[in-house]
Amino acid sequence: MTSLEPGLAEALIDAVGLQNVPTNTCFGNGEAFSADDLALLRGAVDEATVEFDWQGGDILLLDNMLSQHGRDSFTGEREVLTLMAGPYADRAAPLRAPHQG
Repeated sequence: MTSLEPGLAEALIDAVGLQNVPTNTCFGNGEAFSADDLALLRGAVDEATVEFDWQGGDILLLDNMLSQHGRDSFTGEREVLTLMAGPYADRAAPLRAPHQG
């Protein structure tokens, strides 16, 4: 929620509750990230960001499980087509390391 304007973040939390906001991230146990944690995460994302100039006819194909993605502001027309496949976990399960406890 720290990426939103404070007033907007507060309004969203008031409307749906912190546990139901669509843009919140925390540790697996529900604990909030510290400001230092968020700065490190945002720095890593900035460092790994790849930008390119789109040309007419370009197509972007990505795997949502392997890539974080987003877009910057733009002007003009665009066409977005989406194809959804079967659950990723079903295909990836054999690749997971065995639980070590």
